[in-house]
Amino acid sequence: MKHIDHKGVIFRYMAQSLGLYIFVLRNNLLLSSKIIYSFLYGIIIYDNYLSTNYATINIFDEKLALADLSKGGIIMIITTYLYHKFKNYQ
Repeated sequence: MKHIDHKGVIFRYMAQSLGLYIFVLRNNLLLSSKIIYSFLYGIIIYDNYLSTNYATINIFDEKLALADLSKGGIIMIITTYLYHKFKNYQ
């Protein structure tokens, strides 16, 4: 099993969260619009990584790429929803 560099993982998710905040969450939009934009943001961010893997790794097929791409959008939707819930809870 490959050793995971936890600093790299933390940096990646911090950068991704910062991007989500800058481009989606801080804007004065309805929650429904934020959810749509967060899904699109997640797909765009994950596509950058996935298209590289798809082009360079032989065992990375279309089904796996599509599932992973959907996961990126769904993670951003969940993050946006939770952010909205906790922000309004205060």
